[in-house]
Amino acid sequence: MQIKGGQIKGYKFTRQKPMGNYIVDFYCSRLRLAIEIDGISHEDKFKEDKIRQKEIEKLRFRILKVL
Repeated sequence: MQIKGGQIKGYKFTRQKPMGNYIVDFYCSRLRLAIEIDGISHEDKFKEDKIRQKEIEKLRFRILKVL
């Protein structure tokens, strides 16, 4: 699936959105969804990513991680 023109299936997504102390890769306010693209830079950061996920979930957003 691709984000074309900032949208997926009619839902608007924003790139590089600040959320709390973090920046998520993609964000849709209407769906309350943050998408994180985890590449090689996240290989050894399991603990940090878990903390980050919990902090974003406290803001009542769901996170979709794409490897």
